[in-house]
Amino acid sequence: MLIVLSESLRTRDLRAPLAPPVRDALLNLSTAAYEGKHLLAGTRLLFGDLQQLPALGPVTAGRFKEASTVTAEALALRDSVTALIRVEPVGSTPSFEHLTTATGVAQFVFHLPLDHFADSARVGSSCLVGEHLRDVTTYIALAEAVAVRSPYRGLRCTLRAVDGHGGETHQTFLLSTEQEGAVLCIVDSDRADASSPLGSTATKLLSCCDGVWVRDKAAVVHVLPCRELENLLPAKLVLDAVPTDPKDTLRNQVVSQQHRLGLADFAELKHLVKLPQISEHLRKLTPMKRAEAYFSEPIPPALREVSTLAWSFGLAPRRGRT
Repeated sequence: MLIVLSESLRTRDLRAPLAPPVRDALLNLSTAAYEGKHLLAGTRLLFGDLQQLPALGPVTAGRFKEASTVTAEALALRDSVTALIRVEPVGSTPSFEHLTTATGVAQFVFHLPLDHFADSARVGSSCLVGEHLRDVTTYIALAEAVAVRSPYRGLRCTLRAVDGHGGETHQTFLLSTEQEGAVLCIVDSDRADASSPLGSTATKLLSCCDGVWVRDKAAVVHVLPCRELENLLPAKLVLDAVPTDPKDTLRNQVVSQQHRLGLADFAELKHLVKLPQISEHLRKLTPMKRAEAYFSEPIPPALREVSTLAWSFGLAPRRGRT
């Protein structure tokens, strides 16, 4: 995930002697960048100060020096990613923003104080929780398809897949927010139409949140605006994943379902779209082939949103040392 270090840290928290939580947080953040779990960003002046702090030692100073070599590239992504963490001075109140960037991108921003990262678990690899493992692996595959297109080309996606076990997804999500770093949970709305209430899984998850945010954490719930993941998948992915014989029949059914006025987002497609087949098919494709399938036709805005959100949570440097 993109972690932006606030410039105000220079005057607030980087003065000697370093408080133990500040020292531990800086050690953990430098290690996360070194191991390729997250992408650190900040000004060159800030990274210069970090390299001059005696309390951090030569190893950590070297890790910040290495991270500083890509900081311009990392900062350039601020208006492109749909989620990022901003590290604020110690004592700052954790907060959450859902804003629109200068380039028109809807973005989640988690403002967290520096000492939040004194716990090494807070800088572990990001994880994605879904209702079932097949859902999660599909989301991650779609995120990796986004990665081969500019401005993300060459960067890695390091999301850890977490199976929510269906109706227990809310419990799995809350447990993950206590034990993991950044956590994204994506679930179906299970709505029969646009005016129907949310299904029980989404309702339970949102009841755990302040809006969609888990307070004081880099954790958020994203409920699909359609009935389920199957409603979002490009037809090419669906057709390429099914056996040859029924393909013509399935093509006609899928096309008619997707174009039925007012029903495309909420049609029951599980009898047509077999997600385990699609997940397995995506797993076997190279990232470039995934991208070809993903971008083979106009992408529904909701699919672009969820794919880019997953990629933003998993965003990591080109190289890691783990």
